[in-house]
Amino acid sequence: MAEAVSRPAAATRLPAALVALWSARDGLHTESGVVVYSAGDIGERNATYEVARYAPGFLLVGDDSGGRGFLLRADDPDSAVFSSDLGDLEPAYFDVVAADFASWIESLRPEAKRLREVSAPDGRVQRMAPQYQIRADYDADTIVVYQAYAPAIADAALRAGRFVAPFSFHRMTWIKPSFLWLMHRSNWARKPGQERVLAVRMTRRGWEEALSQAVLTTADPAAVSQAAVHVQWDPERSLRGAALNHYSIQVGIGRTLIRTFTDDWIVSLTDLTPLVRKATALAQTGHATKAQRLFPAERAYPLPPTLERLLSPGG
Repeated sequence: MAEAVSRPAAATRLPAALVALWSARDGLHTESGVVVYSAGDIGERNATYEVARYAPGFLLVGDDSGGRGFLLRADDPDSAVFSSDLGDLEPAYFDVVAADFASWIESLRPEAKRLREVSAPDGRVQRMAPQYQIRADYDADTIVVYQAYAPAIADAALRAGRFVAPFSFHRMTWIKPSFLWLMHRSNWARKPGQERVLAVRMTRRGWEEALSQAVLTTADPAAVSQAAVHVQWDPERSLRGAALNHYSIQVGIGRTLIRTFTDDWIVSLTDLTPLVRKATALAQTGHATKAQRLFPAERAYPLPPTLERLLSPGG
């Protein structure tokens, strides 16, 4: 199977419909976020998710941009299409989503396109490539971002209901709406100085105000150095820490805005450390699906078009 991952077209018995798709176009991307990998990407995706190790005999051919993958039996051109959590590739628990690849592709074609639209309750429409899309836990007025701190900082903040000393108001602080990305960054709250995980609920007004002042960290260095807010996009992560094929936004609040962030924009602070410990124990004992059920629900965040253009790499 290792050879099949690196050279799927030569070493596996691919469905004729997949070969035909590759001949006609560079993969497929649908409105709902389903991705069928291109011939150039499929080997790297299988290597990233260690399919040969965790699901030998299967080939990962796509995903839903939200943590579930679509697989075929590598030795059967008439294989059914299976679905699985990418963080828990256990063939015994795969779900069958289509009788064969051709019928699955046919069910996707009516909605296939490069961009998708997400309507917000206020009628705004987001048109952003799914690879660069903010996903978050939010409601009509607030959004949740995550941070990891040393116990002294977290305990003082939780007692006060806001950030207070020893939190530093003189350096940039980074906030992340992706729970799994912060888990990757903090090594599941095991890195020194990041042992406590806080859910920071802030106003959407403040969130979007911060984004309106942002400069991408890939921009001109002079512009980045003068910006009140920095934004960078990093690969989203699976439960096992593997890089996914879409990106998660990280937002750095600079010194000139930190007091506004802590005093005006934050609504509440919640200690998620016990949840992180429980999820870690479940994942380490083979219960990845149960662990993921503990995670906060994240969905596409609807941005005003002006912010979408500002934040999109190359936009």
